[in-house]
Amino acid sequence: MNITKQLFFVLSLSLIVTACSVPVNRLGVVEKQIEDGRLVPGNALTKTQLLKSYDHLLERPINAPLSLSLEVDQPYLPLEGGKLVMQIGIASQEPKQIDKSFHFLYLRPRNSDQEVNDLLEVLSEDIANYVGTRGGVSFDWSRSPLKKKGMPKSLIKHENTADLEQMLKRYLVDISGHQNRHFIVLVADHGNLTQSQQQNVLDMASYLRSKGATLSVLALGKQPEFSFLRQLAGKGNGLFSIYVDSFELASWIKEERRYVGANEISDVKISVDLADGVEVLDSIAGPQALMRDSKFVFSLDDFREGEQRVALFRLNVPQGDDRRPLNVAKVRISVFDGNSQRYFETSSSLSVHYSGDLNKIFTQHNPRVDRSLAILQTVEVLVESERLIKAGRPYQAMAEVSKHRNHLEQLATSLKDKQLLEDARALASYEGRLYTHTGGAFQALKEWRDLNFDQHRFFSGLD
Repeated sequence: MNITKQLFFVLSLSLIVTACSVPVNRLGVVEKQIEDGRLVPGNALTKTQLLKSYDHLLERPINAPLSLSLEVDQPYLPLEGGKLVMQIGIASQEPKQIDKSFHFLYLRPRNSDQEVNDLLEVLSEDIANYVGTRGGVSFDWSRSPLKKKGMPKSLIKHENTADLEQMLKRYLVDISGHQNRHFIVLVADHGNLTQSQQQNVLDMASYLRSKGATLSVLALGKQPEFSFLRQLAGKGNGLFSIYVDSFELASWIKEERRYVGANEISDVKISVDLADGVEVLDSIAGPQALMRDSKFVFSLDDFREGEQRVALFRLNVPQGDDRRPLNVAKVRISVFDGNSQRYFETSSSLSVHYSGDLNKIFTQHNPRVDRSLAILQTVEVLVESERLIKAGRPYQAMAEVSKHRNHLEQLATSLKDKQLLEDARALASYEGRLYTHTGGAFQALKEWRDLNFDQHRFFSGLD
C-alpha cells in the first residue's frame, strides 16, 4: 500500500465547537465518522462564524499584509429594494519558506494493535521515501524501532518501554539542539498517561515552543485520545491532523511546511459601516451579537500568513431607482504589520444597482457567493440528517443528503471546483452509510463523545 497514492475522497467539512484555536488540516472528524459507519453528531456541527480552510479564490495582497474584497450574491435589485447577501473576504500573503528540520516521532500503541502498527510502518517508509534522507530529517520510534536500510537517523536512544512523556523528556535533555526543529508526533494513543503525566507532556510542548521548536500531531487508530492530542498540538504551536482513508502524504507535508513557516497576524480589525436604510437581517457567517447595528467592528484573533477568511451577512436594502447605484456598505480592515513594523489599513465600498428588468434581476448571480452559501448549507444538511435519523425518518435524511449532493455536484461542475466535488463525494459516501444503517440500527451506533477538537473547515475568529 502506497499512502501517497490514496486519493479516495477528502471531506471538506468539519467545525469548531470551542473557542480554542488549534489548527486542523483538511483531514477531519466528519470524514472519520463516515468511514467508521457512524452517525455524524449534530452537536459537532454548530452555527459557524467565519469561513476558513477552503480556497475562496480571493486575490492575494501585493506589498501589503492583507487584501479586502466585497461581493454580493446578485448585482441587481428590484426598484422597491429587497434582500441580498454581502460577502467580506480577507486574504493574507503566502508565508515564506523557512529552513526548519523535521523530526517524526512514531508512538506504537500500547495495546499492540497490529493494524495500527502496520500502518505506522507503511507511513514511516512512505515518509522516508518522500522527504528523503537529506540533512535535517530524522525519525524516532517508541517500542521497537523500525530498522530498515535508508531510514533517516534517530535523535535519541530507543527503549521498548518508552511512552510519550519519556520520549519528550529525552529531547529536553539537549534542548539547545532542537531550537529550529519541527516535531511531528504520529500516535494512536498516549500510553494510558495519568492526568498528571498528560499535564507534564503539555508543559514540555510549551517549553519546546518557548525555545523555538514546534510540534504537530497526526492521530491514528480507531479512537485516538483526540482531546489531549488536540491540546498537545496547540501547546506546540502546530497542526492537529487525523489519519483517514483519503490521507494524501504530499498535501500533508506541504501543509505542515506552510504552517510552521507562517507568521501570526494579530489584532486584525474589520469595521463595517452600512448605508442609511440598510439593515442586517441575519449574520450567516459572522458576529451574531452585532447584527442589529448599522456600524460594527469585529476581529480575527488567530490568523496566519497564507490563510483566508470569509464573512457573510444577509442585508435588507431600501427602495431606489435605476439612474444611480446605492453604496450599500463601506468596510475597512486594519492591522499592525510585524514585518514592516507599520500600521496597515485599507477599505472598500460595496454598491448595488436597481433595475425594473426582472430577468436581469433573477438570472444573474455571483458564483463565488453561491459557493460560500453552498458550503454552509452542507453543514445544515448534516445537522438536519442527524435530527431526522433520531426522529425515526432515515429515508428522509437520505433524501436531504442526496438533494444537496446533487446541488454540490452541479455547482462544482459549473465552477470546475475540486473542493466542492470532494464534498459531494463525501456526502455520497454518507448517503450510502445512511442506507446501510436505516431503521433501528442507528440506535446501536456509538457516537464519539470527544468532538470538540475539530475546527477543520470553520474558525470562530471573533472577540
